[in-house]
Amino acid sequence: MKNIDIQSDDTKKYEYIIHTKNYKKNILLTKYNQIIEYIDSNFTVTSNMSFLEIGFNDGLLFKSLQKKYPKAKFIGVEVRQSCVDNMVKQGFDCRLITNELFPIDEKFDVIYGASVLHHISKPFDFIKHLFNALNYNKITRGGGGDTYFC
Repeated sequence: MKNIDIQSDDTKKYEYIIHTKNYKKNILLTKYNQIIEYIDSNFTVTSNMSFLEIGFNDGLLFKSLQKKYPKAKFIGVEVRQSCVDNMVKQGFDCRLITNELFPIDEKFDVIYGASVLHHISKPFDFIKHLFNALNYNKITRGGGGDTYFC
């Protein structure tokens, strides 16, 4: 295997990407904006609509959507206890999940997540599981490999 020699100019050109703490957040913001645009384009959000976010992490998208649509119902699920604790302290309805096929006792109008499926060991089973929690039967492929269930 041949080593690739990176020129110092190239290294400096992309150094900000490697060293910035916001690199991952900028990628996620792009995905978040795509999800928000999709919801805005396909729904008239009402007070009786319900949303489920899978893997809310720091809650940036969750909080943004809840602020934008204050009358809709939002529930978030996450595998990290610290993320759940942080969001619950802020008054959000967030729950810890310990299994990919976590119990879903409610139906939702929209189920979404950003960069989640690559963490799932059995994505087909996971998608079927989420599909059964929908009020409607529609799956839409989003930009950047994201899938929205609505």
